[in-house]
This record gives sequence, structure tokens and C-alpha cells, in this order.
Amino acid sequence: MDVLEQNGIDLKNCRGQGYDNGANMSGIYKGVQAIILQKNPQALYMPCSAHSLNLAGVHSVESLVEVKNYHGRVQSLYNLFSGSPSRWKVLIETTGLSLHQTSQTRWSARIEAVKPLVKRSREILESLKKLRDFDLTADQLNEVKSLEKWVHSFEFIVMTIFWYKTLQSINYVSLALQSENISLDDEMKLIKTLIEDLNRLRSSWPSILNEARLIESGLASFGFQSEFVKKRTKKRKTFHEEVRNTAHFHEDEAKEFEVSIFNTALDTLIQQVSDRFQAAEKTTNMFSFLWSLKSLVILNEEEPEESVEAPIQLEEKCKVLAQIYATDVEEEKLIEEVRHLDALKRSNLLVQKNLLLP
Repeated sequence: MDVLEQNGIDLKNCRGQGYDNGANMSGIYKGVQAIILQKNPQALYMPCSAHSLNLAGVHSVESLVEVKNYHGRVQSLYNLFSGSPSRWKVLIETTGLSLHQTSQTRWSARIEAVKPLVKRSREILESLKKLRDFDLTADQLNEVKSLEKWVHSFEFIVMTIFWYKTLQSINYVSLALQSENISLDDEMKLIKTLIEDLNRLRSSWPSILNEARLIESGLASFGFQSEFVKKRTKKRKTFHEEVRNTAHFHEDEAKEFEVSIFNTALDTLIQQVSDRFQAAEKTTNMFSFLWSLKSLVILNEEEPEESVEAPIQLEEKCKVLAQIYATDVEEEKLIEEVRHLDALKRSNLLVQKNLLLP
């Protein structure tokens, strides 16, 4: 704030502000954006979209122990081999691939850490077995045995398939959000597409489970497990004549995994993405009618009964925008300019349509 004053920049002329999601900048009570909004409500705040998507992934992982453990073991696998040139050489010679660490700042880049596990799980297991011949400390040897047991598990196969598909969708959107030419409208389309993809993935559990069993059948000779390991569950002490609640326990371990881990992880991720892009959605809804005039024109041509409703919608949206920026625009002038723009786009579309006709 002092820097703005020193350079003669009047905060009243600010119409937008954007930062990453750090609490000192984006805090809703004491963050910079909140302080500026108190002084100028027209300075709409927009968090960094790529950073918001990154945080959605980080928080979804942290919310579930099993998912957190999976990504932690992926990192442990990288640490084990990268900690020694000779161990790294064994990995390269056996798998033909490099491992990657799980980035915290670019969460979507974790796909590079998971990809080798999808492509070379058998070879990675062989690499781990070869490390037993090395001069390892007791802790390192225990780490090797622990990772071997993990890679052998059916849960490892399912988790790897599940997160590889999830990270593919997230990585595509993350890269697109970092484009210099992306618009606010494009951003929201990408986020809606991502949420649709994640919901579609959530409903594809049977196919993921079948894919995991198909992969396991090809690896059975190497000792890979074909089913989930049954875990012990804590029994809550009940009072006299109290009925024990078994609603959250499933006899089938695959069903337990689906409900407790697969669905929960995706639900958390979907909710995180939705919540973190509410500000972008709100701003998009305010201005989207300006760049949606073309779609309204097409709507009028294809559905004549909507020809009266569309101009009325435009007028109402202009009034709302004029109220927000009362010091910048006059309501009547804004409505007139948007009508004029609508007419220009309409005539331009009609000319293009006539040129395309035989």
C-alpha cells in the first residue's frame, strides 16, 4: 500500500487484483486482497488459477492417510535410488527409465513420478531385489524390504492406475491454465471439463478394478498379489443392548477400498477444485454475457421463440454490471453499446452464413 502511494497510484482506479494463494496475500480477513477490497470494492480479486489447482491436489492428498502414504512411498522410492550413483545405475539398467520426485510446488507434475510405476512396475521390483546385494545400512535394507512388499501389493496396482488417470486429467488442465493467451471464459470451461472428467472417473471403478486384475494376471509369476489384503478394523465398545453400527464396514475388501479410499479421494478433490474456483466463476458470470453475444445470436436464429428473451437477458445483465461499476459506466449507455455490439455481431454472422450458402 505504501509503494502505491509513493508512486502516485490511486487505489480508486484499481479494478482487479490477482495473487497466488498465500495467506498474506489472499487471506479473506487480513490478506492484501481483503484490505484493498475494503478500500475499493470494485477491485475484484482473482487468485492464480494454476496455483489454486495445485492446492486442490495438495489438500486432497493430505485429507486421506492411504493416499498420503501412497505418494509418500513414491517419494521414498525415488530417494532410495537417487541417494547413490550405483543404485541409480541399477535402476536405469534394469528399467530403462528414471524415477522422479513428487513435486509440492507443481502438484500436477506428479504424473511424471507415477508414470514409471505404470510402465515398469515389474522392472522396478527387480531393481529393488538387486539392492539386497549392496552394502546397505539396516535402515536402508528395511526400506528396501518395505518397498518390495508395497510394490507386490494389489493396492499398489490399483492406486497407481487410479492416480495416473487422475493426474493425466489434472496435468492437461494445469498446463492449459498457464498459457499466456487463456481467457477467463476458457479457464472456467477447462475447470468444468476437469470436474466432469473426475466425476466420470469416479463412476468407472469397475473398469479400473478389472484393469488392475488384468495387469496383476500378467505379473502373477513375479509374486504380485491378486486381491486386497484384509485389514484389521477397530471394534468400538458398545453399551448394553446397543446395536453395533456396521454401516461403514464392508465384507468385501474391494468394496471397502472403493468406498473408503477411491470415492473419498475423488470426492475431496472435486470439492476442492469447485471451492477454489468460486471466485473465478463469480467473475466470469459477471462479464460472460459480453463475449457470449455470438452464442445468443445463434440461439435466436435456431430458436425464434427465444428472440425476445435474449435482449431482455442482455439488458438485465447490463444493469447489474452498471450497478457494480457505477462510477465507470452509465446504465443506459452500456445497454445501448451492448445492443449495438449485438447488432454488429448479428449482421456479421448473417453475412458469413450467406457466403457459405451454395
